[in-house]
Amino acid sequence: MAFPSDHSRCEKCGYPLRGLSLESTQICPECGHELQASDPAHRVGLPWQHRITPGSFIATFSMVAFHPGKAFVQLRLPPLPEEKRAPQGNTRDEIFLLTCVLFTGLMWSVVHAWRGYVAWAGLWRPTVVVASIAYLLTYIEVVGVVYFSWRQGWRVPFARAERVACYAGVGWLPAGAVGIGLSLARLSGTLDRLWPDVWKNWTLPLSTGLLLLLAGASIMLFETLVWLGIRKTRFGNA
Repeated sequence: MAFPSDHSRCEKCGYPLRGLSLESTQICPECGHELQASDPAHRVGLPWQHRITPGSFIATFSMVAFHPGKAFVQLRLPPLPEEKRAPQGNTRDEIFLLTCVLFTGLMWSVVHAWRGYVAWAGLWRPTVVVASIAYLLTYIEVVGVVYFSWRQGWRVPFARAERVACYAGVGWLPAGAVGIGLSLARLSGTLDRLWPDVWKNWTLPLSTGLLLLLAGASIMLFETLVWLGIRKTRFGNA
């Protein structure tokens, strides 16, 4: 059996594989990677891609959080635009992302309400705000990934970058936990007490900018998951 498509690529280096055998002994002429590892049949899909249930969400969340390399190797990819197949929406993936960001927003709201900084009756407002910010930042990341991939010569169209980022949304929960800690430290005055004396005279824009810088560092797990996912799918065969 051989790779049938002009779009078949070695998933490690991107070398064209049309006509090459799928036998276990065959390797990529360019990089020496086993060709069986580029067989799209190995992308069996994450549990959430097969069914939408609480159990499949937990299973997928655990795979991406604790075994991201394995998860993104198994990720079923949408068809490439040039394959001229019927477009497939990423609605299921967006539902997964929305669930992650809503959990992050709810976690933020509940902790702040418990500490007395948010009214329990208005819990939905900060939940929606935090979830919306995380959702927006995710799609800003998608656009950045598509541009960067184009510059690198990878084949990562918008739909592929979107799918990877949606499952990397797992990283928003620990990012939210770090953000909660920074926010509570700021609201309680703990952060001001810990500031070096020289910083206490800083203007509001400067101190706010530093706080935003610290908050930005908290999303590094999300960024790391996106980067790992793109590395595992940049030449992936749908």
